[in-house]
Order: sequence, then structure tokens, then C-alpha cells
Amino acid sequence: MAQVEIDARVAGSFRFADRHGRRSVEHTGEYVAIVPPLLLVFTLALDGHPNVVTRIVVTIARLKAGCELTLTHENVPPARVEDTEGRWMGVLYGLDLIL
Repeated sequence: MAQVEIDARVAGSFRFADRHGRRSVEHTGEYVAIVPPLLLVFTLALDGHPNVVTRIVVTIARLKAGCELTLTHENVPPARVEDTEGRWMGVLYGLDLIL
């Protein structure tokens, strides 16, 4: 990540800027709901597509041993579904390694 700005509160925003060679890719959004440790809901604007705003819902359910995380990404344009799914799989795989 080249730059990170986070205002982690309901109605707060975030901005992540990543560099790919000479090109910068920016991810921006707003936090809709934060209920630690059970729920996180936020919007995500697609870089280069300012009129496309998606919504991510992350729920965490407690289990006897550990927990179960469910991630739903809504309003993803059909042409971006496969790429978006692959990126989330990478994020969740990395999270699994860290935890």
C-alpha cells in the first residue's frame, strides 16, 4: 500500500492507494455499521468507476472453537465478479495465515 487513510467510525471514510508500476489504484468507501466483534458493513467505490458503489457485509459468528466469518459483496458489476471473488479469496487467505 502506498497510502492509507482510515476514519474507523460509522459514517467515517477510508482510502487505500496502491501502486502498480506507474499506475495508482485507489479504493475508497464509508463505514455503514460497526458492531465489534460481530459486524462490519462498508461501501466501496470502484477505482475508475465513480458511479459504481458496492457494499460489503462482514459477519462473524462465535463457535465453540473459533468463529465463522461470512463476507457478502453486493452490487458488483457482472464483468467484475470473478476478479472481485479472487481478490477476496486472497484477502481471506492472508487473514487466515495471520490469525
